[in-house]
Parts: sequence; C-alpha cells; structure tokens
Amino acid sequence: PEREETFELPGQPAKITKVYFSQLVGSGPLTLVLEELGREVEVREFHLLNPAQERIRFAICSCMDDERHTPEIWQDLVAQDPDFIIFAGDSVYCDSGDGSDVGEARLWRRFAEARATLEIYFSKKLIPIFFTWDDHDFGSNDAGRSFPYVKESQINFLRFNAMEPSNCSMLNRGPGVSSSFVIGNQQFILMDDRSWRWAKGAKDRYAHWGKEQEDWMWSRMA
Repeated sequence: PEREETFELPGQPAKITKVYFSQLVGSGPLTLVLEELGREVEVREFHLLNPAQERIRFAICSCMDDERHTPEIWQDLVAQDPDFIIFAGDSVYCDSGDGSDVGEARLWRRFAEARATLEIYFSKKLIPIFFTWDDHDFGSNDAGRSFPYVKESQINFLRFNAMEPSNCSMLNRGPGVSSSFVIGNQQFILMDDRSWRWAKGAKDRYAHWGKEQEDWMWSRMA
C-alpha cells in the first residue's frame, strides 16, 4: 500500500480503513489479500479499470434498502461482469432502522449497517463503484439544504465511499459529493441533488443543484 487512513466516530464501534495503491499494472486479474497477525482473513479478485477502453459495460443501482436485502440480486449483477457500477442514490437508508435519533452517529451507524448487510460488499470479485446520493443516504426523506447536518452528511458519505482523485486519475471531484469521470469517449457526471436543494415546489433558478454546482457541471462539459 502507498498509504492508509483510518476513520472512526466516538461512540460507534465500526471503523473505516482506506488503503491506497498506485502504479498497479496488469491486464489479467489481480488479487487483494488481507492478513491479520499473519493469518489470511480475506481474498478478493479484481481487474484494473482502463480509462482508455472504448467499449464499456456498466450497471446503475439505486434504492438499496438493507431491510429488504436480497443477496441473489447482487450475485446476478456480479455474474453479468460489468466494468463498473454507478450507485445513483439511496445506497443507504439513514432514516430507517432502529431508533429515532438524528445526527452524525445515526448517519455513521446506518452506513456501517448497510456495509455489513449488502451482498455486493462481500463479493469475492471486486468491481469499481462510483457513488452519488439521494435523500435517504443524505439523511432524511425529501431532505435538502435545510437539513441540519448537511456538512456532516457530506463528510460521512465521502469517508464511507472510495472517491479519492489522488489515486484515481480519471476522477474529478466537484462541489458537495458530486463527481465526474471519463472512460473512453464517454463522460459521466454524478450530481449532488441534495446539498443545495430547496423545498418541494421551489421555482428558483438554482433550486435543485445550486449555482456553484451547476457552474461546475457546465465547466466539465465545455
């Protein structure tokens, strides 16, 4: 590994360790082996995503309620062998599950519970995933800029998801949790539709994405 980062939230048992690699090469499958005290505990296989490839196969996923989890759906998706996956929103339902608390602890706990439940995170075959969010993984049903934990939710989302441009040359981070990436001759722009969103029915020019983010989007398309 080039470097490692560990994140935790006081009072929460789950921790996140991000491990960064660079200069990986090879056209065939690579193997990631995790060891603890000299004992092998996890083995995963993956292929490198080639940003120059012109023909791509990808999957788009949303609305992944861990309380209605069906492992076979994910097993079938992996068997289809996509080059990458886009999680387009509601990969976590922060406003469901036990308890009625709202805040950093709940955001962290629900993301950790989803990671410990959804079959895709246990697949022996690793597939790159690009993320954005919608209201439920933002924090609450139909929530927007008036949600009291906007900044905390952004930090939580980016810590749980692997969206680090320093080790992904094709990735460009935008405002909030937005991002863009180019593969072959296709650009994908994943917008943050919650951090600047006004209440339902708002008619303001920038009521959905906000001016800063919309300007960033146009700059990526120029």
